[in-house]
Amino acid sequence: MNIHFENEIKILIDEKRFNDADIRLDSVVENERCARWNYMKGVTLTGKGWHHDAHRYLENAHFLEPENAEYKSALKALSKGKDMEKYFANHAEGGNGKKGHSICDCCEICHDLGQCCECISDIADCF
Repeated sequence: MNIHFENEIKILIDEKRFNDADIRLDSVVENERCARWNYMKGVTLTGKGWHHDAHRYLENAHFLEPENAEYKSALKALSKGKDMEKYFANHAEGGNGKKGHSICDCCEICHDLGQCCECISDIADCF
């Protein structure tokens, strides 16, 4: 995946334009879908609130590059079902290139949709 395309996806995610990011990611031909593509697809689906599907893509990214700490950390955070907002705020670069700018305010999105803690086994952990 080229850096221009990756930056375009980061900007869409940062702007919470998850449907647009998803459409762009789906335009990549299957044999070019690398670990980074799977990671970004997982982040996009997390933003859409599709945690089960997001988990599958993050697992695939980690499987393809098991030494990549970013992929492992994202998978672990989603698997635990908590601290996703903190994870993305601390580990991801937003479209503006500033470290720490959240590209996925997962808890905020879920809360706004009235589905806060859908993927969390203990609702108290969300607050």
